[in-house]
Amino acid sequence: MTDFLDFMIRKDPGYEAQLLNMGQVVASIGLGQLRLYSKLCPYLATAIQPVIWAIQGNMGDDGDKLLFALGLIPPLSLAAGIVGIWKGRMDDDVLAKTEQVRADEPAEYAKAIYPTAVFGWSGPPMNAQTIAGKGGVAWQHPNGLWVYLKLEKNGKEILVCDYKPKKATKIHGPELPLRLEGKRFAWRSKGGF
Repeated sequence: MTDFLDFMIRKDPGYEAQLLNMGQVVASIGLGQLRLYSKLCPYLATAIQPVIWAIQGNMGDDGDKLLFALGLIPPLSLAAGIVGIWKGRMDDDVLAKTEQVRADEPAEYAKAIYPTAVFGWSGPPMNAQTIAGKGGVAWQHPNGLWVYLKLEKNGKEILVCDYKPKKATKIHGPELPLRLEGKRFAWRSKGGF
C-alpha cells in the first residue's frame, strides 16, 4: 500500500492533499461505525500484527510497538491504523534511502550502516551529534538521510571513530585523537569529502 501511495504522489503531488482529505472522510465514517466493530478490532489487531512482523522477520521499532498498543484500545484503533500507514510510508522511504547510502559506500561496510533514526527519538541531526560524542562518525548523505557506521564484536556494538564516508554533505565525528570532555568525546561538524 505504501508503495502505491508513493507512486501516486510522485505522479501527481496534489494527490497527497486528496489522500489527507480521504483519510478524514474515512476516519469520520470509521468513528461512526466504531461501536459495531469495537469488540472485534482489538482481536484482529492482536492476531494480525504479530503475524506481519514474523513474516517481515522483525518485531518493529518502538514507534510500531506503540501504535500496536494504541490499536488495542477501541476508540484509538482507527487513528492508530491511519498513523501506522503513514509511518509505514516513511519507514519505506528511510529503507530505500539507506540502501542508496549502502550502495555508495564500500561493500565491506554496507551492512554495518544504519539510519540515525534507529539510535533514538531525538531526531537525525541530534542523534548524529550524540553518536559523534560517543566516538562514532555520522554523516548526511546527498539524499538527505543521516546515517552512521556501527560494527559488532563479540555481540557488542562498536562505533567507528575514523570512518571517512565516500559521499556526504555533512559529517559529525569525534576529534582525533579521541579526547574526553566530561562524559563525552570532543567532536566537530565538517563538510563532506
